[in-house]
Amino acid sequence: VVKTLDRALQKLNANDHESALDALLTAWRARRSTRIADVIDRVSEIVAARRGDGGTIKGKTVKERTEKWLETAKAKDAADVGVLLATPWPGTWEHAMPVIEALARFPDDPRIAMALARLVEATPYDTWTSSRFYRVLFAYFNKQHDLRTLPVLEGQLDHVKSSYWKHGTRPMELAAIAKLKAYQDD
Repeated sequence: VVKTLDRALQKLNANDHESALDALLTAWRARRSTRIADVIDRVSEIVAARRGDGGTIKGKTVKERTEKWLETAKAKDAADVGVLLATPWPGTWEHAMPVIEALARFPDDPRIAMALARLVEATPYDTWTSSRFYRVLFAYFNKQHDLRTLPVLEGQLDHVKSSYWKHGTRPMELAAIAKLKAYQDD
């Protein structure tokens, strides 16, 4: 990990932020360090500002924007993740399913985990059928082990949500939190 972090520092000093981002992600995947994740966030902001249209993907319609988003995501390029995550989510969970499924196929990435934790906090999709969306989201948490998400997930537990959430999604949410706590204790 030390050698990988040294390589990241060299790339940052050479203003090669994309290569530095790749090295940082490699180091994070080996250690799951919150400090490395914080640096990844900062470097990602620089990379995202240099990509996309002002750091996001734009389209005249939600459908067009989502299509562009999915096309960009196909490459699974870590340098695109910042732009992908800065792009607004589709308005319904049904339209957001291809987006969450594409994100779930990316290699482990603390930026994705935090964006998904914030999505749980915002709970934009809260219908009796939206648990299908959240099943994919919480499965990502269960393999991710990004401890920075734990306070976000725990902090929103008291938010008022529908009975659909309480019966269909809350058990998945609590299981993901328990798994993160167990990882934290290791």
